[in-house]
Amino acid sequence: MTTARATTKILLPTTKISIEDFRSEFEALMAPEAKHLYTARKVAEGMNLAREGYEMHVSINGTWSARRSGMDEDSSIYSYEKLGYHSCAEKVLEGFLFAGGKVYFHGYRNIHGEVVL
Repeated sequence: MTTARATTKILLPTTKISIEDFRSEFEALMAPEAKHLYTARKVAEGMNLAREGYEMHVSINGTWSARRSGMDEDSSIYSYEKLGYHSCAEKVLEGFLFAGGKVYFHGYRNIHGEVVL
């Protein structure tokens, strides 16, 4: 009997990835003007989290969260958005990396079924 173990892999801002590998098929259903505004908002959200000192975590099922420690007290943000499922969720990841944030993948597989990194 074999068991699957999630492994944690760290994605640094300098690591080259294709954000397209995290895109949801549902984005095609969004009206172009709504998608443009929503995309900009999600990129800004990711950038703000990185600039505030958060580290992003992507669970094995694709939901992301962010955690900041080392301050006066720890702070966490939990999202119900799943990469590869919810529209524009990958834009949070894109903004986060653009702003220099560090991302931890905990056994997550992208839309091609490949374990990230």
